[in-house]
Amino acid sequence: MLAVGNSNGDLHMLRFAESADRPSLSVLIRHDDREREYEYDKGARRVLKAARQRGWTIVSMKDDWKVIFP
Repeated sequence: MLAVGNSNGDLHMLRFAESADRPSLSVLIRHDDREREYEYDKGARRVLKAARQRGWTIVSMKDDWKVIFP
């Protein structure tokens, strides 16, 4: 199961993806590039903390994306 989210509202979905006896991948897209898009870590503090604690994949728009809105 694959779950991808970007805010605190996605926390339950990301946790559900890893809850059953099946392969899963939970990914958090971190909106942290105020120069090329916008930054809203304030709306994702809980889910970011959970992602770090649970070992989910965190994708940083600032560090991991070469192009945003070419």
